[in-house]
Amino acid sequence: RKALPFGIAQYGKAFRNEISPRNFVFRCREFSQMELEYFLHPDKLDECAALSEKLLGLKLNACVDGKSFTASVKELVEKKIIGTKWHGYWIAEFWDWLAMLGVKAENLRVRKHLKEELSHYSSETWDIEYNYPAWGFKELMGIADRGTFDLTQHAKHSKKDYSVFDEASKQKVVPRVIEPSIGLDRLVLTLIVDAFSEKKSDDGVKTVLSLSPCVSPIQVCVFPLMKKDGLAQKAREVFELLRRELACE
Repeated sequence: RKALPFGIAQYGKAFRNEISPRNFVFRCREFSQMELEYFLHPDKLDECAALSEKLLGLKLNACVDGKSFTASVKELVEKKIIGTKWHGYWIAEFWDWLAMLGVKAENLRVRKHLKEELSHYSSETWDIEYNYPAWGFKELMGIADRGTFDLTQHAKHSKKDYSVFDEASKQKVVPRVIEPSIGLDRLVLTLIVDAFSEKKSDDGVKTVLSLSPCVSPIQVCVFPLMKKDGLAQKAREVFELLRRELACE
C-alpha cells in the first residue's frame, strides 16, 4: 500500500557456485549479504528530493571506461555519467555512509561497469571499490539499476500482477529497481584494513588499529575500582547517565 518510491532492506546468507574458492572473502561459496531493493516510478527517476546539497557536493574518485578522475556527484549526474538522480543518490548515500564508518575517502573509488561486463538484468551498475594493499582496487559493494527485470520476470512466471497503481496518472506502472548490495564479511575486512597502521616508537614498531567509535558495539564501560566508600553507587549513577546516549556496559 506504500506509494512509490519505497525500499525493502534485507540481510542474510548468500551462496555462490564457486568452483575454486580463493582470495579470502572475495571468492567464497557462502557469505553474509546486506541489500536494498528500492522501487521507483519508471517516469520519475530524476525526481529525487533526497539528493541533498550535501550529497551533491561530495567529491568522488571515479573510473569510467578505464579513465580515472575526480568529480562531484552533481557533475556526474548533470553530465549523465550517472544515468539518473536516484542512482546518483544511492551511490552518494553509500559513499557518505562508508566515510561515516571511518573508511578513508582516498582509498575509495566508484567504477562504472563496462557494457561487456554488465549483468543481463542491469542497464547501469556502479561499484564502490577499495584499494586493498594486497590486491589493489576490488569491489566493496555494487549499486545496480535493475530496471523492471525482476518484477516482469516474477509476473511472467507466477502469473501475478506486480504493477503499482499511480494516483497521479491513474495508471498502473511496473516499478524500476535500484539495488545497492554489500557483503558484510568484505565490509568488516575493509574497516580493519583501513584502520590498520604501523607506527615507530622507542620500543620498535607498534601495530595500531584505529577503528571509528561508531562501529563499536560497546562505546563506554564504567568500572568501579572497589565497592567501599560508595564508589559502586556513584559508578551506577554515571552508568545510568551515559546509557541514555551511548552503548554502555
